[in-house]
Amino acid sequence: MRRSTLFLALVALAFACESPTTPATCDDPGPTQAYPGYPAEREVCFEAVGDGATYTATSSNPDVVTAGISGTTLTVTGHELGDARVTITARDSDGTSETVVYPVVTADAVTASFTCSIQPDSDDPDFYEVDWEGPFTVHVGLAELYIRLTIGDWSHVRLLAEDLHPGTHHVWTGGAVNADLVNSDECSVEIADYVYADD
Repeated sequence: MRRSTLFLALVALAFACESPTTPATCDDPGPTQAYPGYPAEREVCFEAVGDGATYTATSSNPDVVTAGISGTTLTVTGHELGDARVTITARDSDGTSETVVYPVVTADAVTASFTCSIQPDSDDPDFYEVDWEGPFTVHVGLAELYIRLTIGDWSHVRLLAEDLHPGTHHVWTGGAVNADLVNSDECSVEIADYVYADD
């Protein structure tokens, strides 16, 4: 497993062709989403070049995404959030060359919209009740997902879920926090960290 930081996160590249070796047609490159720290391999295809071609791959912004190619296998890894373009050039032994450009957007592997509320515990003045809920969307398989609960100057990170598959999920949860820790009547919950699942 690869551990990521707060704004981490797959490169789901849509490099489509009928055959990676002798394609009849190759689809135009579409927008591609990348997730920081998650390298993905895809086969690329060209119509104009023949056998024995050599390939190069470059990124317009290596801080956002890096790209490398071995044969026709392209590896793209997201880094910072943002936009970039991956340019692939193929040149065969006859000197024929072809270039395609893939727009790439590096985004978070998980997006969420949580709401949080806090109020004194009606049964115990030493505690505050904290309730929060909301949807979160997982864009690539995760082994672990962590959230951060923040109340004023106090914050706490905890494991939210394990073995998550891509899709939208919803969470409802409540708990209590010691009144000595509370210096605000506002709270927030956000994605703190995650661990990518092994492929």
